Amino acid sequence: MEGVVCDTSKQTSVVRTLVTDELGVALPGAAVYLLPKAPVPPSEIRTAVSDSQGHASLEDSGSGVYVVMALMDGFDPEWHSVLLEQGCSGSVKIVLRVATGPK
Repeated sequence: MEGVVCDTSKQTSVVRTLVTDELGVALPGAAVYLLPKAPVPPSEIRTAVSDSQGHASLEDSGSGVYVVMALMDGFDPEWHSVLLEQGCSGSVKIVLRVATGPK
């Protein structure tokens, strides 16, 4: 994650994402997920949809290794591992590539 800022008085971590295509054009409407690397029930998966500028924000109260993933029709899925610490926030840029093969 980039630009990590921590505030120990906060109980949650925030991951801000920017979803773009390979040319750097923002992709509105991408599904963005934040989930722990360990198996969890669906209720613990955080979800958001990127806005008109490709931004989405996800919040979680856990700490540890998480996966940030973005999906959008016509593009291959992309994911990044991030380390979350309670009270910290940071940014992840996710670049989606146009799907080239059958789904």
